Amino acid sequence: MKSFGLGWVCALLWAVAAWPEDPPPAPLLLRDAVRAALDRLYASGRAAENVETQPLSADQRFDAYLRAALVPGPEDEAVEDAKTRVRGGLIALALFLDYTGSFAANPLAGGAFAALETAAERAEKDQVRGKPEIRGRRDWALHFALSAAGACQAPGEFVSRMGLEKELSDARRKEGGDGSGFSFGDLGANQAGIAFAQDLLRGNERARALLERVAVGAGGADFCPELKDLPEGLTLAEFKARYGGPEDERCRAVVREIGRRIDRCEGYR
Repeated sequence: MKSFGLGWVCALLWAVAAWPEDPPPAPLLLRDAVRAALDRLYASGRAAENVETQPLSADQRFDAYLRAALVPGPEDEAVEDAKTRVRGGLIALALFLDYTGSFAANPLAGGAFAALETAAERAEKDQVRGKPEIRGRRDWALHFALSAAGACQAPGEFVSRMGLEKELSDARRKEGGDGSGFSFGDLGANQAGIAFAQDLLRGNERARALLERVAVGAGGADFCPELKDLPEGLTLAEFKARYGGPEDERCRAVVREIGRRIDRCEGYR
């Protein structure tokens, strides 16, 4: 499996490498929603760890975490605003799934919420979380979750552009022998996460229907299309030779195809 570079996450909202102070305080209700979702996520992870007779697959584990992040329990009634619950759930999911630690380390991304996890939780997170996947790919689960969280904190177009810049950075680094290369699959997982968050945050009947589908079992593969046939591992020279650049019609055609696949996902029907 490819390694997951988080260059775009470090750029999202955040050209803040020299940030001098503590992270700016997040709104109190949103912090409450993140903490409530973290409680559900850790409980879900512990329950999965204790399943002996029929352990969850990696994809089923992601689906369970998506459900835990977004479907509140009776104890979560204090957070009445549905959009705040969605934002809190998706930010908590990104914190919980980020096995690199980069999201929590960034002061304007997960850093505003990282202190909500206790030291004991952080110590057990790797074991409790396992290695959840979307369509057999752990990196796509993380791309999806981080992009969804990003779309809760910044315009989707900006998050999408940062995802593209991250892939270009990976392509440059691969030419130097230290990168995974440009991946349209990764880009697709990003776009799927953004689309999912944007639909949920509309707060309309479609959003309520999506939450109901998650509650009854819809998961990652229902909202992220098949992407394994798309080119990946490209060096920058290979990307330019085949697709010209981000504004080239050849590249735009692949991006449009990704959008069509997302629109056709079972979860949106």
